[in-house]
Amino acid sequence: MVFDPYQSRLQICADEAPFQPPAPHPRDPMGMWKHTQDEVELLPKQSWIPTG
Repeated sequence: MVFDPYQSRLQICADEAPFQPPAPHPRDPMGMWKHTQDEVELLPKQSWIPTG
């Protein structure tokens, strides 16, 4: 994690592969329903961390 007081950004690096969203489901393009997430085998977002 890098914090630079002179530039307003927070840079975080990880060894994880970047998150790749699955192809949109025709009846649930935003992937909001649990059964759709199970059907497309949505992988968890391992490289995302909470900032607050």
